[in-house]
Amino acid sequence: MEDVIELFKPGQKGSKNYRIPSLLVSNEGTLLAAIDKRNQHQSDWGNIDIAMRRSFDHGKSWTDDKVIIDLKSNPNVSGEHHSAFLIDVSMVQDRISNRIFLLVDMFCESKGFFSVGSDNDTMKTPYVEIDGSNKLLLRHEEGHFYYLEEDGKVFTLNDRKDSGMHVIVESNHPTFNDLGDLYKDNTYLGNIYLDYTATPIKAKATVYLWLTYSDDDGATWASPKDITKQVRQDWMEFIGTGPGLGIQLENNNLLFPVYTTNQHKGYSQSSSMIRSKDFGENWEFLDSTNNRYVNNEKISPMTLKNLDYITTESQAVLLNSGTLKLFMRNYTGKVLVANSHDGGETWLDDFDKLDITDVYVQLSVIHTIRNKKEYILLANASGPERNNGTLKLLEVNPDDSLTLISETLIHKGRYEYNCLAELKDGNFAIFFEHPSEQYDGDMTMMFRRFSFEDLISNI
Repeated sequence: MEDVIELFKPGQKGSKNYRIPSLLVSNEGTLLAAIDKRNQHQSDWGNIDIAMRRSFDHGKSWTDDKVIIDLKSNPNVSGEHHSAFLIDVSMVQDRISNRIFLLVDMFCESKGFFSVGSDNDTMKTPYVEIDGSNKLLLRHEEGHFYYLEEDGKVFTLNDRKDSGMHVIVESNHPTFNDLGDLYKDNTYLGNIYLDYTATPIKAKATVYLWLTYSDDDGATWASPKDITKQVRQDWMEFIGTGPGLGIQLENNNLLFPVYTTNQHKGYSQSSSMIRSKDFGENWEFLDSTNNRYVNNEKISPMTLKNLDYITTESQAVLLNSGTLKLFMRNYTGKVLVANSHDGGETWLDDFDKLDITDVYVQLSVIHTIRNKKEYILLANASGPERNNGTLKLLEVNPDDSLTLISETLIHKGRYEYNCLAELKDGNFAIFFEHPSEQYDGDMTMMFRRFSFEDLISNI
């Protein structure tokens, strides 16, 4: 194996931490490494931007890092909850248009996931239906409600009159920092994704799925678009990305892994996918893996309240047979895999429980063909706890079952989220988190190249 490279480290570009890796090899062979730039701390809230580095020589050298999305901070408060923020990138490329899509969780100024569905939030839903179309709901600090049209105009909810206010919904700013800015005539009033201390009206403090794209191999990106209203259902208190990578099927459908919760929050997490059948223009929520029978009992993602059954962050592979396999983080202590024979439309009731340790942390999987044989490469922390990153080589059998044929230690010591990629030069790469003693336990984002021969040398 080749030496490890520090792609992002504490203090780089003024950031306290970096977390949550996404690694995509484009159709042109460009390597895109996207990351949470956590400016204040490691936690899942605060001032978090999305940054990226690219490589044009299969990961041997890299461009300088560049922030691609940076949302507004509240100028009236300080501390760790003073900014709208983004976390958990997932990327996929459409083979027809070569367009690269980047999906990310966007949170209003809040404590992120831990603020979703808060009992003191008087806005019960982020959207309101107007003439058959979902509109973003906005609440005035005095309790009056408004809604946002696609063109950014703000209308009163009770009588649907133009309020004279408008919101920036499409940005030309280099990092889209003005998205959500609120104006009346030409007077700036604040930003709808910040607390009332920064603006008189705001959106619900919950999670939104934002989608951006690049048509030039990640050099520039389009203004992010909110697709939440296309995929969120009324019972969901949360819907978030995989994160890591999406996948494209043989019929060209694009899919991103997501997971959801109902009112029972962490006790109700369920893996699923969202799908676009028109090359990323429109998206729909597919069936949950937890819409199934367990021991003759029907469970549902809408009502689930049981840690034994939760499935969360996931990654997908498509087998040569057409079977879609979704590898899911869970509490059983082993890797769980859901199977679909219709592109994620529905899932089989019974999960595959692999004899591979799962320490309740995100894992990564990719599909590859070598010497006319079909394999899945899986990377995760092999334990104890979040330690010892290990690559598992799994051979795909004729019945689509998997046989573990090798395990290779990729990193000794602390090891958390990771993302795998197959490079155009025939090698592989892994992009992973390592809390480093050198940086007082803060996250260092590591990159390492390796070969197929590295995986089979100990067989």
